[in-house]
Amino acid sequence: MTKPITPSQVGAAKATAIPHEVIRAFNELIAANCVNGRSVVKQSDVLDRMATLMRPAGFTDASEAARWRQSIFDVGYLNIEDLYRAAGWSVTYDKPGYNEPHYPATFTFSKP
Repeated sequence: MTKPITPSQVGAAKATAIPHEVIRAFNELIAANCVNGRSVVKQSDVLDRMATLMRPAGFTDASEAARWRQSIFDVGYLNIEDLYRAAGWSVTYDKPGYNEPHYPATFTFSKP
């Protein structure tokens, strides 16, 4: 019989649900952008890196790329904060609000 997931099991279940290419994309960009124990990673860079890792042949047109990007948001593959917190990082996500000027959405990883 299947039982409900417990709060303590969520992290492990989520880690197995996110493809390794997503974690690899974040890891590579965290390492590339890390200065003095702090790394700021643009969401757009993560999506570009994921596209390279997950779709090496590329997209046939812009609408296919747009659908793929939307599917990444829909399934929650960018919701990695808790995974990296469990690995020892302090993680914040920032994006412009509805009435704020436009700026790139970012993940900031730092040593606690």
